Amino acid sequence: MHGDRRGNVAPGQRHEARQPEYVTTRIGRSTTQRKRSQWVSKRELDVNITKQITFTTQIGTHLPIEPTDTTTSPSVVYNDVQCPHLVRPSIESLSARPKTLEKNLSNFRNLQLAYSICAARSILGMLIFLGSTLPCLSNDVPPPPKIRLVGPDEVVIPAEAFTCSRRESPTNGALALDVPDAPPRMIKRENGEIELIAAHHNNIPFYSNDGRAFSRKDCRSILPSKQDFNPSHFADQDWITGLVTTNGKDVYALVHDEFHGPAYLSECAARLKPGQPYWAPICLSVNMVSFASHDGGNTFSPLSGELHTAASVPTTFSTSIDSIGIRDSSNVVSNPADGYYYFMARAMPFSPQTGGTCLFRTPNPFTQPWLAWDGDSFKTRMGSPYSDDKEHTGTCLPVIDNSYYVATISYNTKIRKFIAIARSNKRVIVAMVSADLIHWSTPVTLRTSVADNWWRPGQGDPDPDSFYSIIDLTSESRFYDVSGDTPYLYYVRWRTTSGKVLNHQRDIVRTAIEIAH
Repeated sequence: MHGDRRGNVAPGQRHEARQPEYVTTRIGRSTTQRKRSQWVSKRELDVNITKQITFTTQIGTHLPIEPTDTTTSPSVVYNDVQCPHLVRPSIESLSARPKTLEKNLSNFRNLQLAYSICAARSILGMLIFLGSTLPCLSNDVPPPPKIRLVGPDEVVIPAEAFTCSRRESPTNGALALDVPDAPPRMIKRENGEIELIAAHHNNIPFYSNDGRAFSRKDCRSILPSKQDFNPSHFADQDWITGLVTTNGKDVYALVHDEFHGPAYLSECAARLKPGQPYWAPICLSVNMVSFASHDGGNTFSPLSGELHTAASVPTTFSTSIDSIGIRDSSNVVSNPADGYYYFMARAMPFSPQTGGTCLFRTPNPFTQPWLAWDGDSFKTRMGSPYSDDKEHTGTCLPVIDNSYYVATISYNTKIRKFIAIARSNKRVIVAMVSADLIHWSTPVTLRTSVADNWWRPGQGDPDPDSFYSIIDLTSESRFYDVSGDTPYLYYVRWRTTSGKVLNHQRDIVRTAIEIAH
């Protein structure tokens, strides 16, 4: 992406109603959460108690039950205890509900206990239920992770394999470089083939049968950048930064979109300093948008209507801005605790948006909007500021401060936590862990890491690198968001010679990650 490589800003249907969301008030709440009342009204209870409540005979298993408007459903068995019917218990229907359920709803006002309305035969059953189904039971910050890179580095795709550079825009003559310019992301297609994309804004993939040897089929783009001169369309230059598929055929793509005003508008071009390219951080608007493929990732089309905008700041473009937006996202991960999909992205500081790494989630990226963490819950829709529905525009509260660029997240089954790899402003890459994607451990330094525009000859710096992904080829996930005992850190490394960075020669490299309990 332009940011980290060039400026070190590290890189349908109309939505009519929001889906029910968990209220995140819980035991051990953070400072910002203490402002909320500990008690919930019956109206809140009606909304929140229906969101993916599950009971299974196996502790820790989470099988979501979709919300429904009916008032009856089969009873469910949890640890050999038959529990009341659990579906959308509207206040009006409480009189018709089992007495046990009505009694529990009236007695247990606290939200944590409200989730435990199952008529368990012992208090132990209730505690097990709380511990196994709530996604964010505690606000405790995890201890620093025991993670290190153990090498040696292996070149996965050498620079010589990128041979599809071409000029493709009659408007600004932009050279669509064929270099890896975003974190490597992989999916396993329906036929078992692995597709890898480490995009520039031409988005040309590589393929492999085993995840070790990758090659191109041709120079066809699976998601061509339209280079649209209208900033409200969010369709100038696009980089794929996240992929989701559960069947290998239907693929969701999270896309980093940049609009470059100097390429189209004389007022913006006039603000460039002598020698500055059109992609300098002048009149730059960056947003995260959504695309989908239904042919295994061969072709992508934008999601329709307001679903196209995954995340945007509530500020429209003007020729007076320097750079604004939500950019450089992580991959998308599925949370086994609640079944939601999450990603992180950098919010550039611009009033009223605070700078830092924000967190977004959705129950289904194909059909439901992404909602941002606002410091209290996931209720904020950061839709297009050009939309007529201004209620769907807002800001997010960063969960990680602006000194880190989080490029990749993985749920690790060995430690049962999420691992994030980030570039620090202190010229290192770090690892941190979290149980809920909101509260993160103290970062642990993995090694020195220098961006290409920070690199200087004679300083003893390693070759520049960026754009990180945690990928475990043994993962059962088709989009490799889950890792186990054998993860690798994949990244992009620039070559250097005679004191110069070779910007057009970049390798995709990997090194092994060692994780201890």
